[in-house]
Amino acid sequence: MKKQSYRNIDMLNRKWTAISRRCTKFNGICMRVESQRQSGANDFDVYKAAREQYQVEMGHAFEFEKIWEIVRLDPKWNKTLTSGEAQSKRSRNSSSFDVSDARTNVDLNADTDDIPGDIEEISPPCRPVGRDKTKRAQRHANEIDRRA
Repeated sequence: MKKQSYRNIDMLNRKWTAISRRCTKFNGICMRVESQRQSGANDFDVYKAAREQYQVEMGHAFEFEKIWEIVRLDPKWNKTLTSGEAQSKRSRNSSSFDVSDARTNVDLNADTDDIPGDIEEISPPCRPVGRDKTKRAQRHANEIDRRA
């Protein structure tokens, strides 16, 4: 006679879902703390700071430490750096905006006669009229119509 297990697949899936959510949250906090690692801090300091941060954010202690130790080495839990993240912090902060690579050779010391015609015609785009200014102009036009 077969012995029936007291846990079915649904029970195990629900339990794993809860564990996975909390481990994912803790792993994200670990990654964040790791990226802000202080000079001279070791892995235990990072782990301790992550546990404290988890306590602050979630309102309770992280209780799946042994499970996280097992799953953290799996590729799903390891952060892979993209080419943008692989830069050093200094190079990321120095150019926080994208610069167009369009190269136009225009001699700034040249007279306007020497500049090609298509460049001379370019003017900065004008801003659209704002909402308040449009309403004010419409009210003003309505008042003039009433007086007339």
